[in-house]
Parts: sequence; C-alpha cells; structure tokens
Amino acid sequence: QLAAPPNLVVHEMHRPLVESMLRDSPTFRRQCIRIAAEPKLTVHLAIGPIQRRSDFRAVTRMTRKRDGTIAAYVDIGPLQDTVELIAHEFEHIIEQLDGIDLAARAALPHTGVSAVGSVTDMFETQRAKLVGLRVASEVRP
Repeated sequence: QLAAPPNLVVHEMHRPLVESMLRDSPTFRRQCIRIAAEPKLTVHLAIGPIQRRSDFRAVTRMTRKRDGTIAAYVDIGPLQDTVELIAHEFEHIIEQLDGIDLAARAALPHTGVSAVGSVTDMFETQRAKLVGLRVASEVRP
C-alpha cells in the first residue's frame, strides 16, 4: 500500500486522488519520495479557489523560517486538470529543494525558465510543465 508523504497535508476528500496518483504514476512516486525525504518541509495541498490571482490555474507559495523549516502552500484551481497541476506544482517545490535560482535563469535566454508577467517572484519552468504532463499521461494512459 502506497501512502502519501507524512509531510503532505491534504484534505481527506482529496487523499484518494493523491493515492491513485501514487499507485499509477512512477514519476509522481519519485516526487513524493523526494518530498518525504525533506524533514523540515511541509506541503499543504488545497484544491479550490485560488486567493492570490484568479487567472492562475495553480500556484505554490513557499515560506522559509530561520530555523530551516519550509512550508509550501499549493493551491489548485477548481475544475482544472488536477492531476497534471498537482505534479506540476510539486515539481516547482522540488526545484526549490534543488536550489535552482529561478530569477537568475529567467534573466537568461533558452533556460526553460520565465518570469510570470510583471511579477518578479513568480516563475514558470519547462521542467514543471513536462513533469505535470508526464504524470497526467501515466495516470490516464
């Protein structure tokens, strides 16, 4: 029996979706193993209206405290491709865990990283897009 990472906080209503992703997607399993391996990380997954910007399908906000703890708040909009977007946003978390300097990469051409509009602290990556699509194809071949 595969279980969600212990540091993933998700409403009980959405836990079966996460468990089906774990069962059906080797890529998502690898993401969850990486997330579970970070004892100072807590991921909060919410599916519903996005508070920060209504034109986003999904968004992740991360906070880091002086003691090294990290909290990631993943918001997935309603009526979206939830499976793809969960994996996509989890990949953004892993990018941060890997220490990728998204701002520096966005400033350079052909890196697969771009700033989102005029917002300077939000980025999109080709890596996250591809992982999201891969997990979606593994869950629904």
